[in-house]
Parts: sequence; C-alpha cells; structure tokens
Amino acid sequence: MSEIIIERTKSNIPCIWESGGAYTNTANCVMVCNMYGNPKKPVYITKHGPRACGDHALIPIRENDYTISMTKDRYGMNASIYKIIKINDNNTCEVERINQYIEDEDNEIRGWTEEYDPMFDNVIQAGKEKMNDYHCRNPYYIIEGEI
Repeated sequence: MSEIIIERTKSNIPCIWESGGAYTNTANCVMVCNMYGNPKKPVYITKHGPRACGDHALIPIRENDYTISMTKDRYGMNASIYKIIKINDNNTCEVERINQYIEDEDNEIRGWTEEYDPMFDNVIQAGKEKMNDYHCRNPYYIIEGEI
C-alpha cells in the first residue's frame, strides 16, 4: 500500500487531476474512473493558462475508485492500476496497486502482472489516446456536460 497526493476543492471534496499527454519522445497520463471503470464528472476543467500535458480535469474521488498511471517511451508502454483504499485528511489517499502492464526494452509485451479485468478497457484506451495527443490540452475520460 502506498500514498499519493490529492487535491481538495474549496468545499473540501477530495479530487485527482486527469493529466498528461505526449511530448516529442515520451508520454504520460493519469486517468480516473469509478469502481465500475466508468468515467466521472469533473468539478473543474482547465480552460486557460498553460495546459499542454498538464492538468486538464479535476475529478472528485471516493474510496474504491481507481486511478491509472501510464507512461510511454521508445521502449514501450507501462500502466499501473491503483484502487483508492482510504482518503486521508492530510491531502493524501492510500492506494493499492492491483495490476501493472509492462513492456520491456525490446518492446516485448510481458503483459499484465495479474488477471486483467475488462472493465478497464475504456479508460486504458482513453489513456493510450491521450498519450498519442501531442501537447494534449483536453480531458479524455470524463462525463461531458455542464459543471
């Protein structure tokens, strides 16, 4: 189990930023989904200022939601799926890595370390698309609509 830093809104709602995008030779992203792998409605979407590969949507989280951290470089793609176990009062939350996808230097796909749950297909696909978007400036996996 490990801890990650989270944000809080003015009304103290715990949140994680959907962020990332592609640079010239590398890419990364952080995606958020609910306990069923579905997108969530953000409380804020960045519209101004420097957005390239930055923070794009502030998404409220609950215990049992998931956050997916992905990276890509010339050696391949890596992804880790974390389950949010406990939200702490000190702007952190405890997460447990439930699965990890690994490609090694020879671009050999070693695959998922645990049995893969297909409920993550859409969020993983959205993360791949975000990492292919050069200087990405928009959220990819949110419920659209008025905030």
